[in-house]
Amino acid sequence: MDLQPSLQALPAGVERLVVAFSGGIDSVALLHLLQASRDRYDLSLWHVHHGLQPNADEMADFARRSAQRLGIDCRVDHLDLDPAQANLEAVAREARYRLFASGLDQRSALLTAHHRDDQAETLLLNLLRGSGPAGLAGIAPLRPLGEGWLLRPLLGISRRQIEDWVRHRGLQWVEDPSNAALQADRNFLRHRVLPLLGERWPQAAASLAQAAAWQGELAGLQQDLARIDAARCLIERPHAAHPCLAIDELRQLAPARQKNLVSYWIRRETGVAIDRRRLEQLIGQGGARADAQPVIALGDFSLRRYRAAWYLVPAALPQRLPPRGPCGHGRQLRYLPELDAAERQRHRHRLKRLFQQAGVPPWLRERLPLCFENGRPVALG
Repeated sequence: MDLQPSLQALPAGVERLVVAFSGGIDSVALLHLLQASRDRYDLSLWHVHHGLQPNADEMADFARRSAQRLGIDCRVDHLDLDPAQANLEAVAREARYRLFASGLDQRSALLTAHHRDDQAETLLLNLLRGSGPAGLAGIAPLRPLGEGWLLRPLLGISRRQIEDWVRHRGLQWVEDPSNAALQADRNFLRHRVLPLLGERWPQAAASLAQAAAWQGELAGLQQDLARIDAARCLIERPHAAHPCLAIDELRQLAPARQKNLVSYWIRRETGVAIDRRRLEQLIGQGGARADAQPVIALGDFSLRRYRAAWYLVPAALPQRLPPRGPCGHGRQLRYLPELDAAERQRHRHRLKRLFQQAGVPPWLRERLPLCFENGRPVALG
């Protein structure tokens, strides 16, 4: 049997391949399959020691020995994780990829050993979570990571093919005991659900992987459409850290395109995926009365409406924003919270006019400095 990792998708300019090496059978296969490409690429391996398994030290030592036998560089990093932390598997994955992203440059690609069965498991998991097309696309064959790239060159190869290939060559690997724990959703699918599906539909894993590929194409088309709509609906506003979403323009789109654009905008600007409930809440509140000030919480951000536009606002705003420039000779810088009730009432109309002329949203008004001259606000600081 001859397996060929798919490297055709690698962008031009990539010279260094870094194998994310756990020491398990899949990463062992990938590492040895890539030996045929060493005349074209500089090859190394990178092992992350999570410290969560009894044999974690053994896995790290195995990674070092594997690199030494092949004459390639080996990097081993330790993650400091709390075993009692909720969603530990997801937390560990995110920490691992943050670490990987920090170590890649424009000439580098990280390669992981995800295969066709992993793709099928991911599709089923995301189906059960109610994911949209982006989630149902499963594992992307190629995507940016840090300044470099993340490539999965074994996605077209089954777990059985990989295992047979490794055993036929007498290669050694280290078992990760966590792979047998049925408490993990992915392991339950791997050991219980997919084998049962395979009994009735032998091509189940391949069909699921193909379905994920179709969803990936659909997700790409949705992204292209969102970019077209974004050029029409996203606007720049003063005092906004991110492009704002023009509500009147948004409402001219069909409902499905509205949701597609909002999801794209939020993910592009924050890296956060908005759930369906909040998405429908935002769409519905676009038609609220003009003086309404709805707020939709979204992790480290909130969505706020002002002057017929949605703003993305960091949840942790500074108490005071620094002056934008000198206030001028003889003038005094003051903030709204420094004014007593009588001063606020006396200058109410003037303050309102200054803020409106400058397009300052209500949630920033107490944080911006004001220039006072002879006890009267004359400009924003």
